[in-house]
Amino acid sequence: MARRLFVQLSRESFLYGLSAAASKLAGLILVPLYARALLKAEFGTLDLLTTSAGVLSSLLILGLDTGVALRYYQTEDPD
Repeated sequence: MARRLFVQLSRESFLYGLSAAASKLAGLILVPLYARALLKAEFGTLDLLTTSAGVLSSLLILGLDTGVALRYYQTEDPD
């Protein structure tokens, strides 16, 4: 039982890490395209949009993972 759960945890952790790595790789591939297509002033706009999206997503997710975990363990359902 514990071995099966460990294998499942390992597989899901690997997939989670792989998706994060794919995101970073996509950003690295897009840098030359941005450098060719954007002017210097447009880089500032792109940076502002990227930073705003990061801050907004951090604020929206703030505490959600903890709340879901607490709610999960408060349930009476064994499944």
